[in-house]
Amino acid sequence: MISNETLFHLPVSIGLGYMDDWMTLHGPTETNSYFVEDTGFSNGTMVNLQRAYYTTMDAFHHRVKELGGFTW
Repeated sequence: MISNETLFHLPVSIGLGYMDDWMTLHGPTETNSYFVEDTGFSNGTMVNLQRAYYTTMDAFHHRVKELGGFTW
């Protein structure tokens, strides 16, 4: 997903996009309110999913900045 081609495509830089969903303790933000019920996930699993989401997004933002890009 992150490479010289996706961030530094010449002659014109291109954007790197990703879904704007967030992982909450009730499930992804752009799903219905029955996510936990439908999946049968425990509270502990939801905590782990949310932590994994934030860990991944932190690494993503850090790497983009390392490569000279920016995120918001």
